[in-house]
Amino acid sequence: MNVRSVAYAVSACLLMAGVAAPPSQAGAAPTPATGTTNDQLVWQADPAASQQSFAALAVWAACGVTTSSTKIVRAFSRAATAGVTPYTSSGTSNLACGTAASWGYRHIVANHLSQWEARAAVASESWRDTADYGIEWALKDPDRVTYRSKNDTYCFSRKINLVNKRTNQVVGAYYPNVVVARGTKNIITAIPASSQCT
Repeated sequence: MNVRSVAYAVSACLLMAGVAAPPSQAGAAPTPATGTTNDQLVWQADPAASQQSFAALAVWAACGVTTSSTKIVRAFSRAATAGVTPYTSSGTSNLACGTAASWGYRHIVANHLSQWEARAAVASESWRDTADYGIEWALKDPDRVTYRSKNDTYCFSRKINLVNKRTNQVVGAYYPNVVVARGTKNIITAIPASSQCT
């Protein structure tokens, strides 16, 4: 276990106990006000639903050092870009291994891993479960979709609530911003942001 993992585990324990831990970076996960150590916090797209935030754990394929950038890690269903020009129909967007510099799984790990880990720690989840759930909901049922002509991509986003399962109260939220290439429909990146796509 590395120092970062230990820090996030300690932070998660403090958060679950209702003790405020200082955020480690801008955009860190919210510090919810919890009532007791029996509080269970989960990320949910719909706070009224009884779903567990990672209801169906999806398996992500591995990306080794020599693995092709085009190997598919996980395929996600994607909604149509209704009301956005240029329009694209519903279909599948793949998270491929990609490259650390520009797109895919390796890009997310190289540039946004600590952000996903911080969100996951609040609900005692693994970062991949939290990311999978956020990406899935942002793509299949987005609150907002924008087109970015500068790099010919769409950005899909959706509010994901942090729900205290003991009280059924929403105690925090974040907005996964999932960027998809218009041509290939591949996922460029996924960021657990504090606001919807712009």
